[in-house]
Amino acid sequence: QPDKHTRSMSLWRFLLLLLNDNNFCPRYIKWLDQREGVFKLMDTKGVAKLWGMQKNIPDMNYDTMSRSLRYYYKRGILTKVRGQMKVYKFQDPVKFTSLKETQDCHIRIEESAIQ
Repeated sequence: QPDKHTRSMSLWRFLLLLLNDNNFCPRYIKWLDQREGVFKLMDTKGVAKLWGMQKNIPDMNYDTMSRSLRYYYKRGILTKVRGQMKVYKFQDPVKFTSLKETQDCHIRIEESAIQ
């Protein structure tokens, strides 16, 4: 049974967890410049499926997930890196890439489940 932190986890925290987990990084997502908060989605379909499993939404796809990413532009959390496909940047890398932001969150899926 997932705890309330897992159920209510935001997408940006989930991506941060993936970025800092060797089971998922760099296969699905990877840092291009961790200090600047720049990362790339290596497998958009896989990341969307992982996010869907996390949120218990089996038919999650990248189009739906990317709408959530775009919502973060206005909130000052993420920006899209111009001229690069599937590359994003945390707008405040010090704040948003801190592992303490995710210390109470857990990825509740196994990599083998998405094979």
